[in-house]
Amino acid sequence: MLRDIDEVDDMNYVLIMVDSDAPSKENPIYRFWRHWLVTNILGEDLQAGMIQGTVLSEYRPPTPPSGTGYHRYQFFLYEQPDDTVISLNKQETKSFGKTTKN
Repeated sequence: MLRDIDEVDDMNYVLIMVDSDAPSKENPIYRFWRHWLVTNILGEDLQAGMIQGTVLSEYRPPTPPSGTGYHRYQFFLYEQPDDTVISLNKQETKSFGKTTKN
């Protein structure tokens, strides 16, 4: 997943964890429900197995509603361009990425 150690050390990353089956796999109207969002993760920390950075959404463990079957929880790791500030507005912070768009 991560490239050569020399390249990774000098980069920053963004980590996102989502539930793509919210509220259920049969009716995922809130797909990509955000369970965790961390920006400004140093490459050297990733190499050491640490997720440290600016937490925009605190970690919310999987808690699928009863009777909704298995849910797919996905982690996305992106390079964060230098000097890029990532933020959420108040509505985005409250919504946890809940959207009805595909």
